[in-house]
Order: sequence, then structure tokens, then C-alpha cells
Amino acid sequence: MIFFLVIIGAAQAATWTVCPTICNYDNISAAIASGAVNDGDKLDIQADDISAPNITKDLWLDCSTGQINRTLTIWNNAVNISHCVIRPTSGDGIITYQSSALNITESEIIGAQNGIYAREDSLVKAASNIFGENAIGLRLLTTQNATACNNIFGNNSVQASSNKTTDIFDNR
Repeated sequence: MIFFLVIIGAAQAATWTVCPTICNYDNISAAIASGAVNDGDKLDIQADDISAPNITKDLWLDCSTGQINRTLTIWNNAVNISHCVIRPTSGDGIITYQSSALNITESEIIGAQNGIYAREDSLVKAASNIFGENAIGLRLLTTQNATACNNIFGNNSVQASSNKTTDIFDNR
């Protein structure tokens, strides 16, 4: 009898750096367009990005040393964002469409029309963020489920608005 041993390794997510020089990609849009960046990968944003990315992959964005200066648009994907300062030059901070899932933690969204604008049945979880100087901090339209906790809302015209059942609690 012959036995075969098959070892199947789980694919591990890759980390890609994003900055104008000496990084894997010049900007978020270029990384997303790349065939090398796959669902589940992490983009480490190391400098300010003005590329106005449409996020079409399931990604983790970490901006511990960079800032995003345009609207992030998420289309039907699961995106985790942490340690980011999102300060768009105009428009919204983050827009979600078509059943997207957004998990944002320990980030700041400042100076946007809508800090987060969740549309078309997107799932949103926002924890330990700062929403400041936005027209509306957290805008939930046709969103099925949302959880917001331990966020700080400061100097927004409207802190949060929703047209569906949501769980918004424990914010300041």
C-alpha cells in the first residue's frame, strides 16, 4: 500500500507598502489595480495619498505613518481600516456601496461632507475613532446593521444620522 502525504498550506496575506518612493506602490489606487495585491492583503500607507481610490478588494489599510487626502470608495468588499487620518480635500471621507463591510478603528475622519457615508445595505463597525469638523460625522442610509462605540464626535454639524435600525451607543 502506498500512502501519499499532501500538505496544503494556508495562504498568508501579504503586506504591501504605499508611498511615493522606495515602496511597493506609489499610491493606493496603483496597489489595488495591481494583480499582485489580493483579497486579504494589508496596505501599509507610509505617506500622504491623494489617489482617490475605489477599493474593489477585501483589504486592510493601516496608515500609522501616512494620511489619506481623498475620498475612499468601497464597492462590495470587506475593508478594515486602522490608524488612518482621512482628511479629504472635498467630498466625503469614506463611502460604502453594495453590501460592503467596513470595520474602522482608531482613525480620524476630519473635514468631510460625511465622515462615513454608508449606502446600499453596507455593514459598518466604527470603534474608537474621531469624527471632527464634518457636516455629518456618521451617515447611515439604507444600512442594515451598524455599530458605533467609543467614538468621539466633535464639531460636526450633525453627529450621526440613520434611516434604519442601528446600534449606535457609547459615543462622546
